[in-house]
Amino acid sequence: MGERARFIALCCGNRVAPFRAVAGDASVEEGPVRTDCVDPKVLSDCRRRLRRERTRLRSTVATTDAELVSLDTARLIDRLDKAAWQTTVTVMTELEDRERRELFEIDEAEARLEKGAFGACEACDAPIVGARLRALPTARLCVRCQSRREADER
Repeated sequence: MGERARFIALCCGNRVAPFRAVAGDASVEEGPVRTDCVDPKVLSDCRRRLRRERTRLRSTVATTDAELVSLDTARLIDRLDKAAWQTTVTVMTELEDRERRELFEIDEAEARLEKGAFGACEACDAPIVGARLRALPTARLCVRCQSRREADER
């Protein structure tokens, strides 16, 4: 069985198993309980948005997986077909990787919600403003720390 087929086999329906963060798991750092710094309405909105986005991404990943599997079995007639096939597979794989990273970020945000650390900046522990959380429920950093990180990356 190829690497892609093994990875697909790890997936359980639309539920992507490799990226599921579990409270208490070593990959989820224990942090301060700070959910009290976020308005309950913002928490509710973020929780709802995260669930909706997870459902959409899982469906998209499952569709992409199925399309990639069908491409693996395609019979290629000539070099142009093969070149088009390779380009299609590359683009679809990159999109799928991005979607899986987004699913991972959603899992991490939900883990922070469960343990009460949602809405606290992971760098300085300051509250992340509600408008930022509504716009980007997976935000880990406050605007100030995110700006610093982006400046450092340049």
